[in-house]
Amino acid sequence: MLLEADDASTVRDYVAAGLGIAILPADGSADPRIATVPIDDEGAVRQMGLTWYSGASLSATARDFAEHTRQLNRRYPGWADLV
Repeated sequence: MLLEADDASTVRDYVAAGLGIAILPADGSADPRIATVPIDDEGAVRQMGLTWYSGASLSATARDFAEHTRQLNRRYPGWADLV
């Protein structure tokens, strides 16, 4: 089963309901239904993908986001593989 949510609060509710585990930013909440385990390994990574159909007309927001990722790639070479 796969569950998706648009915000961390909903994901925390899924975990609290026993529907799985999640890796989320610390938020300081103390929900007794959730066990929190800090990740303090400097080698820990999080992967993210960004794709779009090259023939599609992107909204202004999507274009801005894509440009932002390109700027990050220039600023931090190697943080992502952009084609």
